[in-house]
Amino acid sequence: APPRAAATTQGEAAARPPASPPTSPSKARGGGHSGVELRPYVPDFTKAFEWICVHTGGRAVIDAMEKNLALPSHYLEPSRLSLYRYGNVSSASIWYELELIAENGNQCGAHRPDGNLPAVPRKLRRGDRVWQIAFGSGFKCNSVVWQCMRGS
Repeated sequence: APPRAAATTQGEAAARPPASPPTSPSKARGGGHSGVELRPYVPDFTKAFEWICVHTGGRAVIDAMEKNLALPSHYLEPSRLSLYRYGNVSSASIWYELELIAENGNQCGAHRPDGNLPAVPRKLRRGDRVWQIAFGSGFKCNSVVWQCMRGS
């Protein structure tokens, strides 16, 4: 007898129970049938890091990171200034941003048009934590946290 084909016929497909619909991770727990959408939890990253350097893959990348991490508008000014001055230099931009933080503190917004400034000027200080986030092709993402060992 010839081997049976892997494809199913209409009769076989009808005999199988229908596949259950995929469940959404944003549905309320307890079965997911309540229809209540829950907003994802986003921690306050400003409590963990004084400075954040995001790969300047373009304005849309910086805007999305600011929105999705719920950051104050001035927090990613080093990334925006790096993009403004040097363009998209890929993941190497995080090193330019670190230098901009060391030079300008949170006043990077003063060095580009439409920059955002916080209410209180601040410089990089001993003990500050800097989170560097870089992206690669596909789903690649890498991050590192540095702690400032010098400064006031």
